[in-house]
Amino acid sequence: RISRPIRAIQDAVHRVGAGDFTQRVPIESDDEFGDMARSFNEMSRQLQERMDTILRDRNKLLAVLGGMVEGVVAVDADERILHINRVAMGILGLSREDCIGEPIWEMTRVLDVIEVVGRCLKTGTPVSHEMQVKVDAGDLNVELYASPMHEGDGAVAGAVLVLHDVTRLRKLQVVRQDFVANASHELKTPLAAIRGLVETLIDDRDIPDDKRLQFLTRIRTQSHRLSNLVADLLALSRLEQGHRRMLSKTDDFRTVVQEVYEDLEAKAASKQLTFSCRVPPGEVPIRGESSEFRQIVENLVDNALKYTPETGHVEIQLSVEGESAVLHVCDDGPG
Repeated sequence: RISRPIRAIQDAVHRVGAGDFTQRVPIESDDEFGDMARSFNEMSRQLQERMDTILRDRNKLLAVLGGMVEGVVAVDADERILHINRVAMGILGLSREDCIGEPIWEMTRVLDVIEVVGRCLKTGTPVSHEMQVKVDAGDLNVELYASPMHEGDGAVAGAVLVLHDVTRLRKLQVVRQDFVANASHELKTPLAAIRGLVETLIDDRDIPDDKRLQFLTRIRTQSHRLSNLVADLLALSRLEQGHRRMLSKTDDFRTVVQEVYEDLEAKAASKQLTFSCRVPPGEVPIRGESSEFRQIVENLVDNALKYTPETGHVEIQLSVEGESAVLHVCDDGPG
């Protein structure tokens, strides 16, 4: 009577110690052994609930780490890899089966990673660094951020390393810097021309009328150029922000084409080009912004004039085909 319940509790304790938290001891009496069995069963139930909670939280954490766009590596105090997600494996060229439990300095040849992890564990403070790493697709710019993990007593238990691929961001920054430099240069040219012409008109009060008119005409041309540059910058800003406007306005496409033709006649004459424009007799209504249509036409015609050899031929043709307005820019250039 005494040994049987003791053996039952002993057997259940061994099973719980092996990880089977579903074990329960049968309650066969109301004496001390029954109280012990009830206490054991309550303890086993609580352990099972806590382990289920830990497993759920662990699975959630693994799902979050696995779905991150950043690479994540966790190491212990001896720099052995505890966890690594798919993105980090791709950046460092590792496989999960090979590296778990192994020292990070044996698994990767990226010295920046080894140095950042070592410094974080040694100092117990966050460490950040940016590096370049070679992969099959080319060079990657990667930001490293290592943060220490602490025990309950404050001792450093390990570190978490986050690898953020900033290659695209760095390329965009270079493009933006080049754009700002080019835009500044393009804006400076008409401003310098306008300032020089205005200063000449102010300083020389006896300038002939025909010369004065010529200067004023050039000022107007440069101011138009400046206005177009500002309009281009605003258009780029709208495109970057993803703005879309309702195309509710209707314009005559002939007017747009003829204005571009008249504005570029002087450029064609300077290269001795045969420059012509043919438009239909009736109205060609289009829905949209005339300024943006003008930019399209001007770009096409300006390219044709620019790349057509001297004494060549450039022709603008506007026609209506069914419900569509069709614009042809014909030239003798290499295109």
